Formats: sequence, structure tokens, C-alpha cells
Amino acid sequence: MTKKKEQITKAIKAKPMRFDVTHHHNDSGNSSSEHRKTLAPPNYISYKGPLKGGRHEPYPLTPDEISDHVSLLAEIGQSEDPDAFIGHEKFEMGYDTVWESIKYKSLETPTLINFYKGYFLCQPIFKWIGGSVAFHQHIFVYITEHLSASEFSEEDREKLWNWALLKMRDKVYRNPWSPSNQSKYGGCRNYQDKLAQDQKAQLNLKHDEIRHQAALERKALKQELNRLKQERKQINEDAYAIHIELFKQKPQQEKIDLIKKNQLPFPINLLPEDEIEAFIAGSLPGARHHMTKAEKKYFYKAIPKKTNKTLKQLKAKLGFELSQEKNSGPLH
Repeated sequence: MTKKKEQITKAIKAKPMRFDVTHHHNDSGNSSSEHRKTLAPPNYISYKGPLKGGRHEPYPLTPDEISDHVSLLAEIGQSEDPDAFIGHEKFEMGYDTVWESIKYKSLETPTLINFYKGYFLCQPIFKWIGGSVAFHQHIFVYITEHLSASEFSEEDREKLWNWALLKMRDKVYRNPWSPSNQSKYGGCRNYQDKLAQDQKAQLNLKHDEIRHQAALERKALKQELNRLKQERKQINEDAYAIHIELFKQKPQQEKIDLIKKNQLPFPINLLPEDEIEAFIAGSLPGARHHMTKAEKKYFYKAIPKKTNKTLKQLKAKLGFELSQEKNSGPLH
């Protein structure tokens, strides 16, 4: 950093700075100049317009003033001397209203590149809007990504990237979002690092796409399995409905035997309640076709825990009877 830049940085921290101002006057018809030291106001770097809505409004710039300042920044970019902006500090180039008036895309390519460099160099020194919203990043992206090859070659691109990345090593210009408003380039030291980072990002993107595609396929497979399960469930329900109707038409003795032996062609908990009641009436003690102890045990185990109320009551009754019979303990 030059001595003048160090002085500017100190001035930013509210320390007054003296700089040379030459005044020309002509009292006797002859040109002469008076050279003297002038004290700059401590806050000249952040000199703003009147306070409005909680923030300082920028001084309005006419189209000619904007054009002059664009030319000045281009000259600064060519000379790489941001001190040349001293004396223009009150014109805040970082405000949206000013920036939107700058038609930088209409500039000739050499002027545009120098304008970018000048803005880049002045932005942190004169405290214009920076960070991820620094306006010079828009210029950089336009130059490096939107200009045609005839206007801006790959060699030009490498030179501009290397220039910006080299400047960013200086803590004054350090910005993790520069130069292209992408933080992934914050650790790059040269254009080759940038290309390597791009290659790595492309590889990661490809891996992400593969993982995303695999996730979509898993989701589609799961949906298909659920569809097949629902389809199978419907087929089973239709088949069970047919078997239940056929079961109802069988003789009562055959129905009781099928229930006792758990040989029903459908889940027992789908047994209609009237058939359950008929079975109870014909198979419990005192009934004509009452169950033996072995049949009770078998049937007890055949009734699922989650079933209808009637079967639950029957299971509880069978369990109680079995627990009371000799040589049989309580069943759980």
C-alpha cells in the first residue's frame, strides 16, 4: 500500500489529513499559482447528503457528472491510483440511484475494464457499498461471462481474474464475494485455482444430480410398491368376499369344523358376527358339537389379538375355561 493510501485509510478512521491543493489566480493578467496545505474534514470519506428516512441521501448527479466520474474511474483503473478520486468524495458512487444511471454496458471494452478496476480500487477506500452487494462485481461478471470472444478473449479473462485475485490478497480489498459475487472463489489465488474450483463444483454438481436421480427412483419405486400393495389388498378383499359367501352356503357342521380347525379360506376376524354366534351356540359345552380341550387350545391361539368385539369375547371365554380345566394353567 502506498503512503497516500495509508493516509486515506487513516482519514477513514476520522483522523484529519492534509493534502495539496493548488489555486490559480490572475490579479495582474499573468498566470500564477499558489500552493498551500488544506485540512480535509475528518469525515470527508463518508460525506453524504441530507438525512432522509434514517439514511443519508446521495448528492444528485447530473448525466454529465456521472459521465465525468465514470471517465475518472476508468483513468484510476488505468493508473491504479485511487488517490485521484480525492476531491470527489461527496459523490457517493455506491448508491443505487447513482449506479442505476451508469450505462457501463455501452462502454468500449478497454474503458469498461479500466472502469471496473477503478471502481474496484476505490470501493473499499471510499467506503462505497461492498461485501456481497459491491457493484463492481456486476461489472466483472458482465465482462468475463457476457462479452463475446472477439471483445474479450480467454487470455483477457485470465489476466483480469489474476489481477482481481492478486489485489484481494491485500486486506484492504479482501472480500470473500469478490470478484464474481461467488464465495466459492474466496480462497483462489489465481485463475488456475478458479478453474480447479469450477471443475470441483461441476463434479459435486454431477454427484448431486446422481444422488437426486437415485432419490427420485427410490421414491418412484416406493410409490409403485405401495400401488401394488393396494392393488393386492383389493384383490384379496374381493377374493375374501367370495370365499365368505361360499362359506355361508355350507352346512352348519362343516362350517363349525372349518372354524375349529382354523381352515377358513379367509382371516378369521372377517367371519360375520352371525356366523360367530352360530358357532358359539353349536360348539361350546352343552352344545351338540362342542369343542374338545385340544380344539379349544388350537382355536384360542388362532384368534388374533386385534379382532372384532365378538371374537375377543369368545377368546376371553375360552381362555377362562381352559384355565379352569385340570392340568391346564392360564393362557396368555
